[in-house]
Amino acid sequence: MPETGIGASFMLALGTYSNFAYPSDVADSRKWFGNNNDLKELTMTGEGKIHYLDEIGIGKIN
Repeated sequence: MPETGIGASFMLALGTYSNFAYPSDVADSRKWFGNNNDLKELTMTGEGKIHYLDEIGIGKIN
């Protein structure tokens, strides 16, 4: 099921904990919503990584 960038931000935040061991399927926002159609866009690097920004809460909404 596709998650918006806002929903996926919570999964990314949990994944930053060293003792968090549950898998997740966070995807690039463009996969489900196209370019510039999500309130908080998540982008994936060429290595398949999504970098979590060090911001308060779920971060800045575009």
